[in-house]
Amino acid sequence: MIGLNLASRASIFGICAFALILYLASDTLSTSLQHLTSRAASSSNKMATSLPQISIRPAHDAVSKDQKPEVKVTVENPSDSPVTLLKWNTVLDTLAPSLGVFQLRDLTANEDVELNIMMVRRQLPAKESDLVEIEANGTIETTVTFQSLELKCGHKYSVQATGFWQAVWNMSKADVVSGHLDQLSGGANGDFASNTVEFSQVFTILPVITILIVEFVLSSCG
Repeated sequence: MIGLNLASRASIFGICAFALILYLASDTLSTSLQHLTSRAASSSNKMATSLPQISIRPAHDAVSKDQKPEVKVTVENPSDSPVTLLKWNTVLDTLAPSLGVFQLRDLTANEDVELNIMMVRRQLPAKESDLVEIEANGTIETTVTFQSLELKCGHKYSVQATGFWQAVWNMSKADVVSGHLDQLSGGANGDFASNTVEFSQVFTILPVITILIVEFVLSSCG
């Protein structure tokens, strides 16, 4: 009898242990599946948001000494639904020329052009004015002006814009403001890079010609 009881107890203990192992294994598997599903959903949401594309062109192919170099920037939304993006540290930031978004290179001297880069501390929440909405398959344009550049006459220069989209939402600006603006949640992010364009710094001879003409007319009148 004693042997039978021991065998019975051992059998019950074995069944309980096996049941516990099955429970723990199923719980771990369930947690893993939930984690994988969550990651897949997050990845899918980010892939569903098409990041804007950037193209630039020089406002003038030749820039005189008294002109400030400018580039025309076009930001395109390639998706079939509106997107809203955060302008911080992008080509649409009013401080873009001073934030390192644009890279200028002296092609004649084969060296980078030194820019006055500043550090800007951003504070959350972002403001509604920090956002811009682009309609489905639409574009927006802006002009960027470079101040206080020391360019050399007769030299050719190149410009490119590179950076990082911090937040891009596949929804209207109103929807972002109502539900995602405080923590910049629910948006996609990623790198951007524009095409590279060129322009030249030229010496303006028009004022010299004008002075010579005036002097000639005055001497003729005398």
